[in-house]
Amino acid sequence: MKAGEKTINLLACIALVLSTGFGVKALELWNERQLAVEQTQKLQGQLTQQIRFADEHSDYKTYKIKLLDKQKKLKQQAEQNLSLNNRLQRLQKQARAQSIHLNSMQM
Repeated sequence: MKAGEKTINLLACIALVLSTGFGVKALELWNERQLAVEQTQKLQGQLTQQIRFADEHSDYKTYKIKLLDKQKKLKQQAEQNLSLNNRLQRLQKQARAQSIHLNSMQM
């Protein structure tokens, strides 16, 4: 082999090693970028939730009124369910008294 060919082969090997190194480094940087993007998206989601929560609770008086309204509705619903359940039990007793069998009449 001539000295020129040896030099060309040596430079080609060096170029191959350098390109492989650059490829590995590029892959590492790509993975780091992907992790950074995922973390950013996660943080943006958390921030959005916190902003939404803050907006919903920024006015404590309004929040308390809404909460009391929800509680009132739940109590009314519970009372209605109890009342309906009591009526169903009375109906079942009357049906038994008249020898009528009713299946599953409870709320």
